Amino acid sequence: MKKVFRLSPHWKSEEEESWLSEMHQQGWMLKKIFVRFQFEYGQPEKVIYKRDLQPGLKKQEREEYIKLYEESGWEYVTKQGDVYYFRISANEADVPELYTDVESKIGQVTKQFKLVAMAYGSVCISSISAFSSTFDAIPWFRILMVFAHIVGVRALWKLWTKRKALEKEVW
Repeated sequence: MKKVFRLSPHWKSEEEESWLSEMHQQGWMLKKIFVRFQFEYGQPEKVIYKRDLQPGLKKQEREEYIKLYEESGWEYVTKQGDVYYFRISANEADVPELYTDVESKIGQVTKQFKLVAMAYGSVCISSISAFSSTFDAIPWFRILMVFAHIVGVRALWKLWTKRKALEKEVW
């Protein structure tokens, strides 16, 4: 068993998917995620990992959702919060995409944008107290808030430009 701590922001899902595929090629197969990625050693194999954000699925909806992907050849691996992880052998002739049309890809980016925007809203609210005159005792918190603003704006910008690029494909 190998455990790896790795931040995996929503706007970097492709990087995480590539990393998981590389780990699998080295024989480290993803088993579950709870704070850290947990891998089990097995036969190295070339696979493709995909992660999918599906907020608020009830138990029956979740079962139907997983079954739909399993019928398409994807193996359900695990979930963390509202993010579901699937894998499929890269040796198959036609690897089915999770989302094939531009509209559904735009929908996925929009879900990610909303999630990041909510988190960034929390940062903005926290910043009010961090920069108020009564909060002078902890200057490192101000530095942390400035860093959080930079990360939040960058994440929102990346998702916004990704969505705009997909919308151009529709036109």
